[in-house]
Amino acid sequence: MSIIEVLALPFFQRAIIGGIVVAIISGLMGVFMVLKKSTFFGETIAHASLTGVAIGLLLGFEPLLGAILFAVFLSLSLPWLEKNTNLSMDNLLGFTLSISVGLAVVLLSFLPGYQPELMSYLFGSILSVTWSGIGLISVFGVVIIGVVLRYHTLLSAVVFDQEYARLRGINTWVVNALLSTLFAITIVLCSRLVGVILVNALLILPTLIARSYARSLRELFLLVPPIAVGCVMLGLITSVVINIPTGPTIAVLTGTIFLFSTLIRRR
Repeated sequence: MSIIEVLALPFFQRAIIGGIVVAIISGLMGVFMVLKKSTFFGETIAHASLTGVAIGLLLGFEPLLGAILFAVFLSLSLPWLEKNTNLSMDNLLGFTLSISVGLAVVLLSFLPGYQPELMSYLFGSILSVTWSGIGLISVFGVVIIGVVLRYHTLLSAVVFDQEYARLRGINTWVVNALLSTLFAITIVLCSRLVGVILVNALLILPTLIARSYARSLRELFLLVPPIAVGCVMLGLITSVVINIPTGPTIAVLTGTIFLFSTLIRRR
């Protein structure tokens, strides 16, 4: 199948729209995630969102919305638990990862038959997304982009140095809560594209690619979104043309680009 024929397919057109939106927000939030060193946080929230998917399927509403609501609830609860218990964030993340995945499997066992929605969140399935799903992705995408553009100075200040930001009069608890919420939504949307198993590839690798060439934080924010969009589009086209899974293809190609860019930069 040629590229022209692929572009004419309705499901691929939906995938392009969803892929571009997810790539832009994952690029923007990936910068904050890398600077904040929250890779394990992203992995945990991605897997935990499966419980939200299961709840959505059981109650009969959009699984993507269920995943987002549960991920946001969890991302806001973890800092509170860290503050009010003797457990470190690493311990809480490890506990949450195992419990939430187990809970998702238990809840899904009450649903008869094969559950394709679960597979789509595990391994990604942007090619099967509906127009209603695209609408939901776009709404959250616009909100995230708007918040980052409006408050990027505050977000950057807290990510770089919380103590200094606190001395400057910034309410770091509110900003961290906002960051956690944005992280949670972005992680779930990325999971819809590449799956919870590979979500960090889309969140982290474009930022690492851009960081090799950016000379300032401003350049980093400008470089990451087009790099992420390019990786997603290349993966989408490649997967459809040669008929292989989309999510893993995007992850592998993004990782390959990161490897080559790192080697070229070192030389």
